[in-house]
Amino acid sequence: MVVMKIKISEIFLEEKIFLDQIIKTLEKDNNYLISIKDLVVLSKYGLESNLIFSNLQDLEENFERSEILEYLINVRNIYFLDSDIEINETRHPHYNAIILLFRILMGNVQVINKEYNINIQSDMISQMFQVQINISDEDKVLDNTQVEEMRNFIFEFYQCGEPESITSLYNQNKTFYDSLLNELLQVYYYQSKESYFSAFIHLYRIYEYISYVFPLVYVRNNQVYEESYNSLQSFFKDNGKELSFFSTFIRTTFIQDTYISEELYNEDYTIDLTAEDFLIIKNHLLKFINNFDSSRASANNKFLKTSVNNGLEKDKYTYLDCDDQKLHISTLDMHDFIILLRNKTCHFKMNHKDNIALKSTSFDELFSILNPAILNWISNILKYIVYKSFR
Repeated sequence: MVVMKIKISEIFLEEKIFLDQIIKTLEKDNNYLISIKDLVVLSKYGLESNLIFSNLQDLEENFERSEILEYLINVRNIYFLDSDIEINETRHPHYNAIILLFRILMGNVQVINKEYNINIQSDMISQMFQVQINISDEDKVLDNTQVEEMRNFIFEFYQCGEPESITSLYNQNKTFYDSLLNELLQVYYYQSKESYFSAFIHLYRIYEYISYVFPLVYVRNNQVYEESYNSLQSFFKDNGKELSFFSTFIRTTFIQDTYISEELYNEDYTIDLTAEDFLIIKNHLLKFINNFDSSRASANNKFLKTSVNNGLEKDKYTYLDCDDQKLHISTLDMHDFIILLRNKTCHFKMNHKDNIALKSTSFDELFSILNPAILNWISNILKYIVYKSFR
């Protein structure tokens, strides 16, 4: 298995140093002689990075010092790595595939392909796909966006007073999250080898894998019984076919939820294309895109008229902007776009006039352009379900 040759290494260095220092000082200050404000100043001394725990003074107003100390120790043990983790090394005392999934997607750990000694860093939730090859120790510095993502993640999913919540979630669904992590690492492995079509195949495998599980997780954690029943009934309206089931979940629940709607509702993924990328999309995917948008436009307009959020109708939802050389994929279309794209690239039928046939490029070149948006979409669904699991 490819994943057996992959390990994950800590990159979030200064933030962990700050955390270690403030814990050490809190453990010694039994008489509460130092205020939290002064503790932050002392622990920050000599460090240049942004503070990851800017809310410590707020915590002091609501929790005992012993509770804050316990919270910080738990955060350090669960969110940060003391040593490299070999994938599938579940004997690690704080191994948690959910944490590893999010940290990989945020780009603040290294995914190391040991076979070729290649380090891969990316930030998938807040930015498009980035790859850096052969990161040295001197390069292990994060930008402000990645620091902010980690801070928000800890605040959102590891609230003081809920120290075991994300651990419990993982323990309840180990097989699911371990398999998801392994599949994601396959994506990274093939991206690092520039085998982008192979990476897409694993992205699609992830999409199929989550298509049945995530709606059920959502219903399970919905505390309003009538809403749960209605949601489950609507999800199964197409005889329980997995991707149809998932499609209903995306439209009726995910895309309209207040937690996610500001970011994704009736928005689109805008992919800036180089001159070369633009020609690849125009020459090999333009017909597919135009046919796809024509077939979806009326359904999108109808959905926006009847949906809770009353989105504004558009002339086009998924299209290639030839003037600005940008590819737009509507979030209302992304689910069907992924499925149809897979069908048209993995099947080549004699009687289908709309096959995607490449003449002057390769599938690797095509999917090097599309994979970032697809993984970002999947990442947002994952973030949403984990969030809902705690609410």
